[in-house]
Amino acid sequence: MKRHIVMLASLLMGCDEGGDAGEMDNETCAAGVVGTWLGVTVDDRIEISADGSFRYSGVDGCTSTGSFVCPESTMTSGSMQVFIDTSGGGSCLSAGGYICTYVLTGDSMAYDCTRGGSLEYTRE
Repeated sequence: MKRHIVMLASLLMGCDEGGDAGEMDNETCAAGVVGTWLGVTVDDRIEISADGSFRYSGVDGCTSTGSFVCPESTMTSGSMQVFIDTSGGGSCLSAGGYICTYVLTGDSMAYDCTRGGSLEYTRE
């Protein structure tokens, strides 16, 4: 339980403009999840940008855009908050907040925002 509280607290503090713990420095996220990820399980794409923006492009033409809370830069697995502002064009995540889990292994990522099981991605 204590581990979950510490993880949640570090997520909530992760995008601090002051650059505490190395996550955000001058509003730049340095976490390993930052990058463009191409779907292996499904032909989709996730863009997690250093400026805190998030974009998902799905197989049926859906596009979701929003932002995320930068996780600690040294974490190779955990969860991050994602906020979808706009969504349309197919079956995408509805606007709102999500807790997405991830596991990084080199240039591969297992990622899940729906609790329906992780999808596999490779770094572009």
